[in-house]
Amino acid sequence: MPRSLLVSVAVAFSCLAGVGFGQERPALRGGNWTFLGSNGRRIEAIAPSPSSPGTIYASTAGPGTVYRSADAGQSWSGAAGDLPAGIEGSFLDFLPLAVDPLTPTTAYVGWRISFLPPFAALSRRELYRTLDGGLSWQPLLADAGPVVINPLNPSTLYLGASPGIRRSDDGGTSWTPPSGPPFSQDLAIDPTNPSNLYAAAQNSGVSRSADEGRTWIPASTGIDDGGTKEISATSIAIDPKDPAVLYAAAGPRSNAEARSLYKTVDSAATWRPIAALPDGKILQVRVALGSPTAVYCLNQTGDGARLFRSLDQGESWVDVTGNLGSPTLFEISPGDPATVYAATDAGLFATTFPTRAESPPRAPRTHPFRR
Repeated sequence: MPRSLLVSVAVAFSCLAGVGFGQERPALRGGNWTFLGSNGRRIEAIAPSPSSPGTIYASTAGPGTVYRSADAGQSWSGAAGDLPAGIEGSFLDFLPLAVDPLTPTTAYVGWRISFLPPFAALSRRELYRTLDGGLSWQPLLADAGPVVINPLNPSTLYLGASPGIRRSDDGGTSWTPPSGPPFSQDLAIDPTNPSNLYAAAQNSGVSRSADEGRTWIPASTGIDDGGTKEISATSIAIDPKDPAVLYAAAGPRSNAEARSLYKTVDSAATWRPIAALPDGKILQVRVALGSPTAVYCLNQTGDGARLFRSLDQGESWVDVTGNLGSPTLFEISPGDPATVYAATDAGLFATTFPTRAESPPRAPRTHPFRR
C-alpha cells in the first residue's frame, strides 16, 4: 500500500479516538442534541447494540473506517481491525452496520471498494463479521447490503444483496440462494414472529415474506395505485409493540423527489399515505418502542433535511431537528429506545427523548469525545 494512504488511514483512526473526532465542538444553535465528534469524514452508518445500550458502532466515508464506543459515545476506538484497506485510486467505505441482538462484540459490516472509469469494473462489495468487537473480521463470501438479524435466534440473519435476499442460519458462514426482490434498500423483521419479513426495494417497492424469506410476494397495494405505477421503496420500519403496523418511504420509481411516507395497519396488505408531514422527500423512517411508541422520519424539505417525531402513529409530528442543522441519517438505540443518534456533515450527535408525551426532551448522559 502507498505510504500516503497508510498515513491517511492512521490519521482517521487517531482523530476519532481523540477529542471530538479531531475537531472542536461546533457552536450549538439551540436544541438538545449533544455533539459526539467528527473526523472530518461523512458518517455512513450508525449501529447501536440492542443488548448493550452503551455500545455503538459507526463508519465513515473514504478513506473509510469503522469505530466502536463502549460508553455511549464518550470515547471511541478504531474497530476496522484487519479489514482490507483501500488502494491508490479507490474509494473505500463501510456500510451497512448491524450488531448481534444478544452479543455486542458480534457485528456485521459491508466492505465496499469503488473505482472510477476506466477501472469501475474492479469495484466490489463483501460482507464481513467480527466476533471480538472489531479487533478482527472474517469475510462471509456474500455481497454487502442491508442486514437484519432474527432477535430470537441471532444465528439467523438476512441480507439484501443485489440479486435478491439471502438467509444464513449459521451467523453468515453459509447462505441460501437469493430470493425475493433484488436491490433491497432496507429490511424489517417481526420481533414477535421472525418468520415475517419485509423488504423495501429500489425497483419493486415493498415485498413481504411469511416463511423466513423462502418466498416473497409484492406488498405495495395503496402505494402503486392498483399496480399502475412502478414503485421504489427505500426505508421500512416495523412497530415493535404492534407488528402489524409498519411505515415505509416509497414513491414512483421515475421521481425520487415524490417519495412519501406510507403506513399499514394490516401487515402490508394495504398502505395509506401519511399527510401530516411537511412536503419533501422522505429519506428514512424508524420506530422506537415506548409508551407511547415513537415514530421518527427524516424528511428532505426546502430548508434542508429535518427530523420529525410522532407519538400518535403518524397523525401529528414535531420537528426535533434542533441544533442538528441538516441530518443525513439517524438510528434509534434498540437497548435504550429513548436515545437517538444522528449524523450530519458536522459529525455525530445524540439525544434522549422523554418516554411520555408531555415531558420535554433531555440531553443524553454523554459528553464530547475525551481522551
